Amino acid sequence: MRPSRILNDETLFFGLNRNDIIAIGGLFYVYQGVMTIVGYPSVAIFLALISAIGLISIRLKYRKKIIRDVLFYFYIKFLRCGVYHDPKID
Repeated sequence: MRPSRILNDETLFFGLNRNDIIAIGGLFYVYQGVMTIVGYPSVAIFLALISAIGLISIRLKYRKKIIRDVLFYFYIKFLRCGVYHDPKID
């Protein structure tokens, strides 16, 4: 049985939405520039594919905002030297 959040989610395929696909395209562009400097421009497509597979596995296994929450946790914990508290966990 799937939660209703998954059924109502605006995903295109493999749990990815438009922003995820745009981010993968942006990563490909960055990888292409870096790999051209390094001398292996054809490796960029494989790096983008690995990034896409990783993102797909995250999106299918966890909830939608997991990446944002992890970055926010590290921001609070290390940069602001605070204690991260999520009221949904209590």
